[in-house]
Amino acid sequence: MAHYIKPGRFEARVIGGTIAWLARRGISLMGSAELSVRGRTTGEWRSLPVNPLPLDGGHYLVSARGTTQWVRNMRAAGGGQLRKGRRIQVFRAIELPEGTEKNRVIRAYLKRWAFEVGKFFNGVTGTSSDAEVTAVAVRHPVFTINYEDDDPCAPHTTWQTPAAVSGPGASASGPGQTGASEQSTAGTSLNSGLKPAGTTHAD
Repeated sequence: MAHYIKPGRFEARVIGGTIAWLARRGISLMGSAELSVRGRTTGEWRSLPVNPLPLDGGHYLVSARGTTQWVRNMRAAGGGQLRKGRRIQVFRAIELPEGTEKNRVIRAYLKRWAFEVGKFFNGVTGTSSDAEVTAVAVRHPVFTINYEDDDPCAPHTTWQTPAAVSGPGASASGPGQTGASEQSTAGTSLNSGLKPAGTTHAD
């Protein structure tokens, strides 16, 4: 069975929702951004906060909680979007196989964010032995992401995620949508195309 640590309701909706809302406003907490990926069966956009890792000129996404819904959706979609404020970066993603490169990425990820995600890695840290990192790496999918723009810092104008909002629960439009009717859940905007950040959907 695939390794997966499901977040609690408070952690997913309140903490995750707040971090994602801040990212949409252009406020990144320790490098956080809002990830949007299309659901593998519904085709609807799913959104949650993540910590993209820049490393030696490359860019990576590490799943601290294991084979999550966003990981399964990413495997099916082959890419997604990262957002900080009005800057939206469209990317293609390739999952790294087990081996040296994946271990190197996980080690760098833990060196930067162990204070936040270390509890999901069974005590392994950025300074642990190669054998310890290898042992835990198999439970944590890693993707290398390649931005579609020549300049990875340039804004992209297609596949738009919701426009910047004025506060939790304010209006937003999903990718390819304008003026969609919405509901507000735990301080997070959503519509028919975009589900609340931090929530878990089996699709």
